[in-house]
Amino acid sequence: MRDVVDNSLMAERVAGLMRSFDRHQHARGFSPSTRKRRRWTLGQLAAYLDPGGFDTLDAVGLEEFLLRWDSPATRHSLLCDVHVFYRWAVRVELLPVDPSVGVDRPKVPRRSPTPIRPEDVRRLIAVAEGDVRTMILLAAYAGLRVSEIAALCGRDVHLKDGLFVVRRGKGGKDRTEPIAAELSGVLSGCPAGHLFPGLNGEGVSRRIRAVLQECGIDARPHDLRHSFGTQVARRVNGNVVLLARLMGHESVATAQAYNAWVPPMGGETTGLYDSMD
Repeated sequence: MRDVVDNSLMAERVAGLMRSFDRHQHARGFSPSTRKRRRWTLGQLAAYLDPGGFDTLDAVGLEEFLLRWDSPATRHSLLCDVHVFYRWAVRVELLPVDPSVGVDRPKVPRRSPTPIRPEDVRRLIAVAEGDVRTMILLAAYAGLRVSEIAALCGRDVHLKDGLFVVRRGKGGKDRTEPIAAELSGVLSGCPAGHLFPGLNGEGVSRRIRAVLQECGIDARPHDLRHSFGTQVARRVNGNVVLLARLMGHESVATAQAYNAWVPPMGGETTGLYDSMD
């Protein structure tokens, strides 16, 4: 009976820590998607530690927890979430130590973009209708993430200036994007509020994915953003500063991956050894 009571008290303590951390994240202004991901991470960690609490975790146990996922990128993301939580909890003296300090971050291989072929993008646009067509256009002609599409408001569209404002993009940062000619028609006369009321990023993703499946295209909604990046990289001839700005990347190193799709000027590797004799 005593064990049942102790376990119940521990579960309440764990839940209380998670609620306090979420309120802290909300007060700092983190996006709903970031907070949701971190709640999921801590929920997975709590289930792994059950019936123990967060203060029972050490570096070895944390590494064992991370190894439940095969993807280095997933392990890296989880470790970052855990570190943010423990750093806060130690600072406010709710937990004694941060076990993540003793864990090296997984090495994440740099992945190449996975764009959808231009002819398939054109087919998607031709097939889609109504709101979902606008969503696809925003991804393909402005490189918006699905969460950014869901958050877009008409008040942030400035047709006369030829731009619109993306509010609280990745990292909670605002940025401006040029309005491509293909977007002008669908963005003119839009209401001041949300363009897609009642939808979050997951809802936008489902709507776009349905059209992808209808067209028989094996791709993710996010791959439309990759299509935007690769096509812009070609247009600006690999200018990573401009590309990073248009993609909403904080670092030009992130945008560099899209330059793999920029065709060479021609002849760089032809006849390298013709004069060897």
